[in-house]
Amino acid sequence: MARKLRTNLLAAMFSHLLRFGAPLVAYPFLTRVLGTEGFSQFSLIMAAALILSQFIEYGFGLMSVRNISQGADDTPSACGIVLLGRLLTCLVTVALYLGVLQFIPISELKSPSAIFATVLLAGAYGFSSSWYFISVERAISLAAQEVVGAVCTLLLILLFVRVTGDAVLAICLFAGPLWVLSAYGHVRAISHLGFSVPPISLFFSSLIKSGHFFVLTATGPVINRLSIIALGVFSSPAQVAYYAAGDRIISAVINASLPLVRILIPRITNLLRDDPHAARRLFLRSSISVTIVFTVASVLTVLIAPVLVPALFGAEMTGATSIIMLQLCIIPLAVCSRCCGMLALLPLNQEHKYKNITLLTGVIGLISLPFTATPLGGIGVAASRLAVETCLAVVCICLVVKLRRAWSSPNER
Repeated sequence: MARKLRTNLLAAMFSHLLRFGAPLVAYPFLTRVLGTEGFSQFSLIMAAALILSQFIEYGFGLMSVRNISQGADDTPSACGIVLLGRLLTCLVTVALYLGVLQFIPISELKSPSAIFATVLLAGAYGFSSSWYFISVERAISLAAQEVVGAVCTLLLILLFVRVTGDAVLAICLFAGPLWVLSAYGHVRAISHLGFSVPPISLFFSSLIKSGHFFVLTATGPVINRLSIIALGVFSSPAQVAYYAAGDRIISAVINASLPLVRILIPRITNLLRDDPHAARRLFLRSSISVTIVFTVASVLTVLIAPVLVPALFGAEMTGATSIIMLQLCIIPLAVCSRCCGMLALLPLNQEHKYKNITLLTGVIGLISLPFTATPLGGIGVAASRLAVETCLAVVCICLVVKLRRAWSSPNER
């Protein structure tokens, strides 16, 4: 079991190293080819697409991972709930977006090509099939797919965007490989788990349950992307580009913790039934180790940021240095709260508490956006997010400490 765990972790980490390292190559290239205004449009469309993708996904993936790893009997219905649920949320989300878009004063999002690219990328992310490979612990297969997807995306960006300098085309090229991998993964899921249309009562009860997971997984990403939209409304294209460049870096780094979370959620959940003390040890060892690693990496990167940012993104993006330095401080806090929430509160069936504090801190961050983006631009939004992530991490740690008895006592869960 330990050997399988190490193999899965290494496979997933390798795939994420390449997958999330690809934007660190593509984004500096895009800032130079598209320029500040073009990269601003690219960032706004990307932000809108990622927001929509969270509503399309709506927590179905994480809910299915927990249900299947806990030994759900009716896997065809579980698969049907994910696919049909996402289809429903996709239709509702796109319809609402087209209505809300009329009231958003950002011209870069309103052209037909921009709308098409936004919906295309949102669907590609929202219909990700990673839930299947995670729930059945096939990390090596998932790793191989992510490697192929990352390489294809990078090659397409380097080959075609250089010629056209088109931000909308760049978005579409990001979406293409994701759609192919999504289709392949869902074909495998249906062939392995089966597929059946769930009863109406089960479907709607699952919609309600997935809403809890939606808050857990979507609040942070949605607020972060809304920060970019807010800068598009209240500030200049340069501030959008500066903030978005740093946001993509820290998102890539924070998401590098996903292999640990993906592999350990089902493992800790299973251990909790048979050996609660081993489950708690695994949570503590992995969470403390990964938080230390990310803290050290963040500190070192902050120290070299004045040299690194101009070298990475070009002289035109030198103004992003102070913003990116603040954003880098967010990384260990976000990783810490994710580990506490996903590796402790979720297996202990305390996701409602994680949901509530995530939602509360997210709302506070959202309310602060107009007051920070208008006078201070990107640096104000980054400082606001740093304060919110600090509060979230502190509260998550306190909750885990308070629930220490729940590991060995089912009545405390």
